[in-house]
Amino acid sequence: RKKLLIDSYLGEIMEEKKMLISVVIPTLNEERFIAYALESIFAQEEVTCPVRVIVSDNGSTDRTMAICREQFPKVTVVSGSAVGNIGQARVVGCRKAMGVARHLEISPWDHLLFWTDADSRLLPGCLAAVSRAFTERSVVASSGPVVAEVRGQSLIYGYWAHRFHLLSFFPRTKELWLLRLFRRGNIFLIGPNTAVRESVFNGVTSEVSSCKVGEDIALTLSVLGCGGRTTYLAEQRVSTSARKFIDEYGRWSWRRFAQYAGGVARPTVNGLVKRLALKYA
Repeated sequence: RKKLLIDSYLGEIMEEKKMLISVVIPTLNEERFIAYALESIFAQEEVTCPVRVIVSDNGSTDRTMAICREQFPKVTVVSGSAVGNIGQARVVGCRKAMGVARHLEISPWDHLLFWTDADSRLLPGCLAAVSRAFTERSVVASSGPVVAEVRGQSLIYGYWAHRFHLLSFFPRTKELWLLRLFRRGNIFLIGPNTAVRESVFNGVTSEVSSCKVGEDIALTLSVLGCGGRTTYLAEQRVSTSARKFIDEYGRWSWRRFAQYAGGVARPTVNGLVKRLALKYA
């Protein structure tokens, strides 16, 4: 079986393969998780194109960067984003990836940006599913199941959750018009499990970089508002710690979920929706 093709081999194989996947991981003091995330990427098999891994640091003060450099020398590490701004961290990493793609003469259409998080792991077959799906020219952005492992149980954020993700943030009634964008099977892209063509991402970087939270919603609404489509891939699977929503006893907490979605994220998301409504309505 074909093994994952990483970084140092890119020059040798680019003549044979036109597509490139750049996995971008934002970090902020992630020394507990980052090694597991990177190992899951390097363990991917049957990927039909080269893969590059970029860690975009958000101002870590622990050993996150040291772990990346010492244990994973093929990983590219970049910094320079504002502390706590995950949207800007994703954009900084993506811009680095785009610069490498230009150097390798990969077209923006054939360069795939894959978002994941430091506390997430790509499950077997994830990147293989992405590399196969994006050979179809109609696929411009995709997401798939996000599995939260909590006390031995798996909570799966699947297809219908992706379709109606906006409702998680308790939108005002006048904003429910956005749901019309999800006709024809469109879905919300979820932060730790998102793939998008560079040519599409290029036009929405300003919306994404301004988001401290909700950058995946910014990307989704921008793609759909411009007339693009978002695709659900059942084999594009990622597991996550879901740490924001785990209580002090290690159990899933709907209370914490509601506090985050309705309190922390809602003002940002509502402001984003208002801006995009004016732009794309």
